[in-house]
Amino acid sequence: MIYKINKRNLLKIIFYTILIFLLLFIYFKNYININKNRSDVPINNKVINNNDNSDDSFYSHLSEDVDLEYYRNYYNNNDIVARLEIPNVFNIFITKSNDNEYYLNHSIKKKNDIVGTEFMDYRVNPTSKQVNIYGHNSKTYNTSFKKLENFLDKDFYLNNQYIVLQHDNGHRIYKIFAIKEVLNDFEHMIINTSDDEFISHIETLKKDAIHQTDVEYERDSNIIILQTCSYNIENAYYIIMGIEI
Repeated sequence: MIYKINKRNLLKIIFYTILIFLLLFIYFKNYININKNRSDVPINNKVINNNDNSDDSFYSHLSEDVDLEYYRNYYNNNDIVARLEIPNVFNIFITKSNDNEYYLNHSIKKKNDIVGTEFMDYRVNPTSKQVNIYGHNSKTYNTSFKKLENFLDKDFYLNNQYIVLQHDNGHRIYKIFAIKEVLNDFEHMIINTSDDEFISHIETLKKDAIHQTDVEYERDSNIIILQTCSYNIENAYYIIMGIEI
């Protein structure tokens, strides 16, 4: 039996075909725009040999600093305050606004974007004693800070121990001392500790860490804290913490 397609059925087929192509077009257009608005640093990075965790190995493979002013002009965004790199993981620009809300849903080009942009706490600057940086995790999008989940694996944690924060006057190098999941103990949001309180502050941050490393620190040490959402526990965060070396 030969099935005859009447005019009504033909119109339905055409309509649904066009609808499917339209939906696919919207999806890929959004995907391309999201990736175009990413804050990845468009440079060739040197990387650390994962088989050598020594400080000497890290310094010999350290990426060169970039011209931040050039990229402020490139993205037409004077909110770019730093470049953040974990070699072999990501190399991105960091923004800073007048609050901790704006870059949750704006791209580095200051366009509305559900992926947002990694940003520095508005209360600090790149040379503060404690620098807090935030970024989205996602089950859907390949955000830079999603890669911080890799630090839950102990081998990955041990093989990627350094964080570089470049600012206008140079850069800081931090060695990671702990990764932790926090639910209701937000010690890491306390940024103005005195020298007398600092050691206690670090000890509290290290408590109940998933992984930690012995890194020397003193009352006048500087630290960096990276925060992203955890999907392991609702309303929890992963924080990765480093001491300047």
